[in-house]
Amino acid sequence: QYMSAFTWGGDEFRGLLLNVIRDLFVQNGVGFDSFILSSSFFIVGCFAYAIWNRSTYHAQSIAVYLLCGFYFTAFNGIRQAIAISLVFFGLTYLDNKKIGRYLIILIIAFLFHSSAAVAVILIPCRFIMLTRKRLLGLLVACCVIGLCAAGAIFALAQFTEYSYYLDYDKFLGGNISLADTALILFSLALCYRALPTSPKDGSADLFNLRVWMLVIAFLFCVLSSQQFIFSRFVGLFSIAMIDLNPSVLDIWNKDKNGWPVVYLYWILLLTSCYLRYWVLGIDEVVPYQTFLFR
Repeated sequence: QYMSAFTWGGDEFRGLLLNVIRDLFVQNGVGFDSFILSSSFFIVGCFAYAIWNRSTYHAQSIAVYLLCGFYFTAFNGIRQAIAISLVFFGLTYLDNKKIGRYLIILIIAFLFHSSAAVAVILIPCRFIMLTRKRLLGLLVACCVIGLCAAGAIFALAQFTEYSYYLDYDKFLGGNISLADTALILFSLALCYRALPTSPKDGSADLFNLRVWMLVIAFLFCVLSSQQFIFSRFVGLFSIAMIDLNPSVLDIWNKDKNGWPVVYLYWILLLTSCYLRYWVLGIDEVVPYQTFLFR
């Protein structure tokens, strides 16, 4: 049933690099099932490499990776999943301020899915230290900008490849669950304690880029409440939870009064997973129509 959900003809013009890989598979007589297997190994491999190098708590990061739906959504949008995995992989370079290498990875990701281009905004974010006051101000700004600018951005989107989504009534009105938004907000609340009160304090440099990513993810959650199109960008930035949350939870866990917060987080994560899978069906393995072979 999974295989029959795909279209075996036509052309996919929006994934230039995917087209090249597809042609190589066709020319060498490799079947579609091998393509799925190869892409799965690549996506999971990128995440595994980044988790191993960016996270201190590997088991907890893998749990977040699975429960937040990053693994299962890869079955539904292969191009974007490859792009997101590459961006996550590229963050290992951005953490070390290797901007050139990060940009190369970003260009490769863009050739799979154009949404990856938005991740270029993380470069200046890497050098702007967040504080507790700045975080609160940014969250308020995200709400105002998200609610006010959605219409204007929506109008501009009509001239991009995403205009496809604007023609369908079922896509209008937003499609990011409240559970996802609540999980991102709760993660930011956890991070509040780890952030410094002064921008000159570099003690939270490890968390800074990751918190920025969650702030941007929250902005797209707000925008998504107005138009579905913006939900395409949430996963690109919410991947920060994979390695950020376990590290921040450890800070809370070391506090003798912080254990209820840790338990509350895992309960919220499991509840979000339940709502996504069994109530809303967001992460069902129902691949959209895609073109892989001429």
